[in-house]
Amino acid sequence: MHLGQQEKECRLYSRIRGLRKGKGYSQEAFAYHAHIDRGYMGKIERGESNITIATLSLICLALDVGMGDLTEGLPTDAGNSG
Repeated sequence: MHLGQQEKECRLYSRIRGLRKGKGYSQEAFAYHAHIDRGYMGKIERGESNITIATLSLICLALDVGMGDLTEGLPTDAGNSG
């Protein structure tokens, strides 16, 4: 059974939220640190907004994690034809 795209994204967004909290940042403080609008950061964490690679890169820099580390273990559609 394949996960839907929305469920995959929610797993990523939950991971971001968990890492942010683990580093002791409030959502507002983290958004400021990552140079991301606070409202947009909230939407990302709630799964209400899609994330771009550029924004994901800013989040990774602010969390001091590599993009591969952040996405490791998340399901992909690689090799699936549909």
